Amino acid sequence: MGLRPAAVGRMCGALGIPCWDGRHFHCILHPDRHPSATVIRSEQTGWFLYHDWHCKVGREWLVLPDVRAASAGRMDISSAEKATWKLIRLAEAGLQSPQPMARVALPATVSPSAAHVYERLLFALGCRWNYTLPA
Repeated sequence: MGLRPAAVGRMCGALGIPCWDGRHFHCILHPDRHPSATVIRSEQTGWFLYHDWHCKVGREWLVLPDVRAASAGRMDISSAEKATWKLIRLAEAGLQSPQPMARVALPATVSPSAAHVYERLLFALGCRWNYTLPA
């Protein structure tokens, strides 16, 4: 069970996690002065788990989709939302491409932050379509 180590390395890199071999590093979910996080592989499940030793975000142990959601401010996500975050994480790591989405030209008066939100929404929807499109 679980993921291939090479894929885990790419996903951790996309999240800004510097190592996934049990060494400590600075937590990506909260500021800290000393390394307070670890990624290890569970012997029971084979999944790579993020351990937040300070547990400032709600849970001490997180699977990588939960880490990605938490880094975006989303905690305690549903199973359906976890599936979407998993697809986003795969796309950000370059392991899966989002489905192409129809684009509407934005007016020239749209602020850069609104344009960014629009692009991220299209990206998330393209990732989500990998889950909902028939095989």
